Amino acid sequence: MAAAMQSFFRDNMDAHRYVTSQRNQRIECWWSFLSKQQTQWWRRFFADLEAQGILDSSCELRMECLWYCFSVVIQSELDAVRKHLNTHYIRKSRHDIVNERPDSLFFLPEHHGTVDMLVQVSQEKIEYVSTHVIEEVPTHELQEYFEYVRLSIGYSRPETWQAAINLYENLIDISEHGR
Repeated sequence: MAAAMQSFFRDNMDAHRYVTSQRNQRIECWWSFLSKQQTQWWRRFFADLEAQGILDSSCELRMECLWYCFSVVIQSELDAVRKHLNTHYIRKSRHDIVNERPDSLFFLPEHHGTVDMLVQVSQEKIEYVSTHVIEEVPTHELQEYFEYVRLSIGYSRPETWQAAINLYENLIDISEHGR
């Protein structure tokens, strides 16, 4: 089955193309900026938690708790980055790029002279994928448990990393020691 899926995607999904680095300079510069300004701090923060023994990345309970406590805070930061990025205008370039703001280009392509980019997929391909792709339904038992405990102890969802680490430590203590 895995070979069939690989064959299907190799034959039908030709969306990625490698190009010279000159054509990637703007996005590479932006990714570098994002890394230095945002994600690098989080990577160091979580590495420090692991070095201090607060986080054990091999423990499913602790990783689920980490996700529960920090996902809203991190998503909020990512949303702010997206909002900031979408306020900037994409300049014209000699490469075949439409200039405008990213959100406008994505949500209103017809206002920028672009053609309908939707690709029609045959019913046969849809049925093939529907019968050959097995999607695991995720269970959220631990997330539901952390939500129950958080509400029981009267904590609100964290909005800062400080509140998130405080909630994380409390939830882990309750989960592992019943305190």
